Amino acid sequence: TDNVNDLSETSATKQNTSLQMNIYALFLRLGFNNQENLTFKDQITLKKIESYFDLKMAETWTNIQTDLDNKQIRPITPDIELLSCISEWCKKQINNVQSKQQEILDATKTYESTEEQKYYSSIRKIIRNQEYAMENYNDYIARTSNHQYLKEARIKQLSAINASRIGRLNDFNKSSDINVDIQKNKSESNQITSQLSKCSNHDKGSSIYHKTDIDKLNVTAFCSQTINIDSTPKQLFQHPSKLVDELIKLVESNEQLLFNDSDISDHEMKD
Repeated sequence: TDNVNDLSETSATKQNTSLQMNIYALFLRLGFNNQENLTFKDQITLKKIESYFDLKMAETWTNIQTDLDNKQIRPITPDIELLSCISEWCKKQINNVQSKQQEILDATKTYESTEEQKYYSSIRKIIRNQEYAMENYNDYIARTSNHQYLKEARIKQLSAINASRIGRLNDFNKSSDINVDIQKNKSESNQITSQLSKCSNHDKGSSIYHKTDIDKLNVTAFCSQTINIDSTPKQLFQHPSKLVDELIKLVESNEQLLFNDSDISDHEMKD
């Protein structure tokens, strides 16, 4: 049984050695460079394959020294010195392979840490955007429910508008909104003229005052003289659904009833 076990171990070792040699020969043809698409574990294995010949030589010399020690054979002095040099060379080869593998591990950890930080930064950015949206929504609720807060927001908006005008001496305490208890309708042009007189000639030529608000409009949105209204899409009328069709008929019937009531009232007034 011992002989059978020894033969099986020997055959397995030979097969393993033959497979390793074939893999090494294959990569000699393919090349060990330009293999960036491999995973970090495969790259570590590739470094070991690349140094297969040197590691095999180191393993062979290590086995020779072990056999000599087991058989209690003492080489001559020159051979001892040669074996010590070979032993140092073997250790250097092993350390070289380990250092290359460690470099791959360190680079992989650095890359994973960088990707993790990018992922967390994206999460933080999403959270900040959500908080900013919530702040804007709370500000909108405050402006629509608290008139005093609305007046303060309006003053801030008009101050920002004044600060953005080119060639003007900005006064952040001034506003052109009537509904915030600041009357400037008559004196505004005189103030602008006095402010422009203090500017340089270049600023005077490029200074144009544009009215940015509508009188007696107490809002904090940027409103203009024209407003775009999104009307009902034509598709609803060209191909309406059953519910939309019923609603249209209901509206038309109500309009007809109102029209008939108005005609009846007109006739009664004439009579």
